[in-house]
Amino acid sequence: MSRPVVTVGADVGIADAARTMAKHGVERLPVVDAEQHLVGIVTRHDLLQIFLRGDNDILREVMDEVFVRTLSLPPQAVSITVREGVVTRPCRSSRCR
Repeated sequence: MSRPVVTVGADVGIADAARTMAKHGVERLPVVDAEQHLVGIVTRHDLLQIFLRGDNDILREVMDEVFVRTLSLPPQAVSITVREGVVTRPCRSSRCR
C-alpha cells in the first residue's frame, strides 16, 4: 500500500478514478465516503471491464453505427472482421499483398 494512502470519494466518476490511479501509479484505489470510511475498492481490472468488449459486440456496433447509421449502407455492403478487438477489412486485391 502506498503512503500516504491515495483514495477517492464515492461520488468520483470512473474517468477521474482512472486518472488518479494513473497519476499515482496504483493498481487499487480505496473508495471512501464523506466521513472517510472505506466503502469499497476500485481496481484497474474493474475500470478496464467497462471498456473491454467481445469481438462480436464490436462487429455489431461497427456494422450498426458506422455502415448503417452513418454511411447509410446495408450491413453486407462491406466485409469486415474483428479479431482481438481489431477491426480489419479483408483485401481481395493483388495490390494489398
